Amino acid sequence: MKKKPKSLQSDSINAIDTALAFIASAQCPGGYFASRTFVGQIPDHTAKERLTTFHTSLILDCLSHLRSTPQARLIGARGVAYLLKERSPEWTFNYWKKGSPEFATIHVPDDIDDTSAALTAINAWQPERIDASALVHIVNAFIVAETAPGGPYNTWIMSEYDGTDWKDIDIAVNSNAAHFLARKDIVLAPLNEYIEHAISANNLTSQYYAPHMIRYLIAKWYRGNAVPKLLLTVEQDMRKKNRTALECATTLTAFLRLGGDPKRVHVQIARLIESQSADGSWPASECYIEQIQNGIPWKSGSKALTTAFCLEAFAVYDQMLIAWENKKTVGIHANAALRIIALTTKRFALRSPLLQSQFTFLASEVTKKDSKHEIALFPYFFNASLAKNMHASKRTVDQLCMINMLGWIGYTISDKVLDGEAMERFLPIADICIREVSIGYRSLIKNDHDYRCIENILDMIGEATAWEHSTCKLRIDGSQLYMPQSYPEYKNYRQLAEKSLGHALGPVTIMLLSKNRSKRLHAQTLLQFFEHYLIARQLNDDAHDWLDDLKSGFINSASVEVLKKCVPPGGSINLEHDTPLLQDAFWHGAIDHIAGAILSHTKKARAVLKTTHFIKDTRCMEELLIPLENSARAALRERDAAIEFIAAYDATATGNEAAIQA
Repeated sequence: MKKKPKSLQSDSINAIDTALAFIASAQCPGGYFASRTFVGQIPDHTAKERLTTFHTSLILDCLSHLRSTPQARLIGARGVAYLLKERSPEWTFNYWKKGSPEFATIHVPDDIDDTSAALTAINAWQPERIDASALVHIVNAFIVAETAPGGPYNTWIMSEYDGTDWKDIDIAVNSNAAHFLARKDIVLAPLNEYIEHAISANNLTSQYYAPHMIRYLIAKWYRGNAVPKLLLTVEQDMRKKNRTALECATTLTAFLRLGGDPKRVHVQIARLIESQSADGSWPASECYIEQIQNGIPWKSGSKALTTAFCLEAFAVYDQMLIAWENKKTVGIHANAALRIIALTTKRFALRSPLLQSQFTFLASEVTKKDSKHEIALFPYFFNASLAKNMHASKRTVDQLCMINMLGWIGYTISDKVLDGEAMERFLPIADICIREVSIGYRSLIKNDHDYRCIENILDMIGEATAWEHSTCKLRIDGSQLYMPQSYPEYKNYRQLAEKSLGHALGPVTIMLLSKNRSKRLHAQTLLQFFEHYLIARQLNDDAHDWLDDLKSGFINSASVEVLKKCVPPGGSINLEHDTPLLQDAFWHGAIDHIAGAILSHTKKARAVLKTTHFIKDTRCMEELLIPLENSARAALRERDAAIEFIAAYDATATGNEAAIQA
């Protein structure tokens, strides 16, 4: 009976370690990998050693799935350093390594295939290297090779094709181009249509690549309407016998990337692992055709390259297994959230039809925005993260989830009314919801001392809301904004946390209901975590909404940093004319302050989390922080990219408007 691998954490972990060791040993001191060029199916004594950029690019892209391992990171760093030395001033790449015998004797132009593969590899390991200035050059190179605006592209990058033999359009080459562009969030409809038409017409042929490689390259990025047809062809490849390890690996990876069920390839993954050589490698075989001499194709491959493709297959397999398991979890959570909403709606079953319909509408609106079920199920997630001896009962958790939903609806309505939005008709719902919050927590927490903690949090929410609406409002006259005599002082941003501390009430209540002797200390620790998390979350929201809030006459924690740079207290500003000035102040200073504060508070939240030994699995808490950290770093990159792009455009872009738009 065949052994069934469970994940990379089990059966294949040793295969990966030994394979990485082999690839590391095959990497030359200069960071590149030598390839073997041969006639026939496998290299023999007649095979020739070649030094290329392409071989290294393919290996680095495969290993990027294993960037969490130190050995892969070292290989990646060396390989990227090599590739960066090989680029031209225009950010294009040649097939041959500079200084190799072939570079001097076999003259070929730089080309889209090698350029795309190298850029994809660099972007996978060090995306910051391909900055705005580089992109301007890259886009220009692609424009030179395009057969029409937006593709497809000629293989070779030349200023003039007429009268030469260098004009050819290859689907595999264009797939490599589309893959790199997709990694930079550039989608070209003509290029997609060209490849989609080829899939639909069963016209997947290349003068450089075998069919299994073509499908592998397309599957790396393509997710259009022809996926089912492409997947069917890949499944047929999987049923073929006597395939090489390279064919097995690329076909498995394509199958999984196109949405194939990972549980259907357990046996094939196991066989691939079992075929690994003692030195950690898999045999070399044809990856692509390097040259045709006297009508005879000379093929290129190597043990290191096949091994890299096998490692990629294992990594993608593991990722897809996790994704499929997550799909199950998502379904379970969705059903749990629906149950909580149904239970919450029952609270209004005895109310008037008007109140029932209003609450149903509001609950539906909350659900639409609560894609991760953070509102409906956070007490449930938190309870599951605790050690079993600290779990609250299912009934208690359900009640806390309902209270969380009611509180969210009630406080949201009140806040919107205070902001001047036309929500007054829902105020009776808000009154009922907020009253139910107090009643709900009191029904659970019998101890007066413990309940006082809940009361204090509810009081802080009210006080923070009152401060915000008495301090942060502006007078508006058309597009003219009149500043207060002194700007709101956010200081340590505690007001931002206190306004949203209701989010912490479910976990705090679970702590207070536990029989742990340190439960009150644990509750205080949780409040410290939530204080830092909620500050970071509100800062993130304010950084995105600062201009819209200003237009509504509200100074948030981000816009106050902008206004301090542009308008003195007591002054005024006209949004119709001065918005560019405000935006410039945001990108040239305010964003640094806000992003820095977000990262500081997420760091402090993580530090608190490390002390919460009563939480067995901290993932549900960490998942609150990760999007905020990513958003702060992305904002800084966006600022840098905008400034760099403008500078690059000014320096090089006369007449290049089409390149910038692409």
